[in-house]
Amino acid sequence: MQIVLDGLTARICLSGCDALLAPLAAILGSWRFRAAEPADAAPVISLRWKAGRYQIASPWLDEPVVERTDTGAVFSLVAEIACAFAAQNAESLCFHCAAVESDGHLLLFPNSENAGKSTLAARLAANGLRLFADDVLPLSRDGREGVSLGIAPRLRLPLPACAGIQFRAFVDTHRGPCDDEFVYLTLPAARMAQHGQAAPLGATVLLDRRGSGPASLTPLSRGRALRQLIIQNFAPRGTSVATLEQLRGVIERTACFALTYSDLDAAAELLADRFSAAHAPWRRTFTRTDSTAHGISIQVVPGSNRTRAIRFAQTPGVTVRAMDDDLFLVKPDEAVFHLNAIAAGLWRLLERPTTLDAATDALCRAFPDTNADRITRDVQGLFAALTEEGLIRMTAGSR
Repeated sequence: MQIVLDGLTARICLSGCDALLAPLAAILGSWRFRAAEPADAAPVISLRWKAGRYQIASPWLDEPVVERTDTGAVFSLVAEIACAFAAQNAESLCFHCAAVESDGHLLLFPNSENAGKSTLAARLAANGLRLFADDVLPLSRDGREGVSLGIAPRLRLPLPACAGIQFRAFVDTHRGPCDDEFVYLTLPAARMAQHGQAAPLGATVLLDRRGSGPASLTPLSRGRALRQLIIQNFAPRGTSVATLEQLRGVIERTACFALTYSDLDAAAELLADRFSAAHAPWRRTFTRTDSTAHGISIQVVPGSNRTRAIRFAQTPGVTVRAMDDDLFLVKPDEAVFHLNAIAAGLWRLLERPTTLDAATDALCRAFPDTNADRITRDVQGLFAALTEEGLIRMTAGSR
């Protein structure tokens, strides 16, 4: 049979998978689907039961994914549905992240896999906040709002040891489709944004889960926050200069923080309190943070270049965008490279032909308290990386 989701042109073909309709409906939640008559065009996504396993295929997979459980099969299918949604809405950004609504604005957790973002988002939902996403969050065309797909959150089992009794009871109460590795939560509308609902962006929070220590929330540099959004952006057109400008706009409109925590309950209580209306106007706090290298001048002393040393300079055609003290370099093939404040200073030196020795000398003068051997290794590594990526090159006449 073929099914069609509301607002999605891509068709899905299910072969021998009638048992998946109930868990699929539970996991898609408010994102409704219906059976459709076979069309002339081939379905974009297919899921079939074959030889005791489920096989999922789509244009975004190099080869079919094989799953052994109903829950695993639906998860892989929903992941391809998200790709189809992103492809159909290619003009909008789409992030791998979790998001919850607090004080009328979204808190984004754009961490990579296994960072605890889904569990923390669900724990915040248990606190009464409304969950917008636990894995995929598209933005509106102007990049000012996050839009919920309405997909149920998925938690890894077993729950972390730091999960308290109340949260475990919350999970049991809202337990949906599950297997021995994951459990989905079927949340009421008060705790889960419905498909298509939108809310303005408020803050980007990068998670740092540790083995011990108190929960703390500190300002995060906008350059680091932008780097994480670049990593988590999976819009099909990649990270072009235009996309980078969109991402910069997102960061410029949000407060940026780092959350360090070891205890799940303590982290949720801290976030729920810090981003509540009682602490308004939190959205205007820490919109810019100065890096430790801000204001440091890195200059080459005239005559310090060794006349026989190889000189390097920036490769023409590289587009540069700044976010506070950090730089983002975009090659013509649309690959993006992030330079922190110190590396950005060296990049600026390379506007003119510069030797490795001269750059090292300049950095040693700028940071006299830092070990010279470490600076030498760091500069050598940066030059090697920039050369390998074609961002700098040897200049004419170098020997």
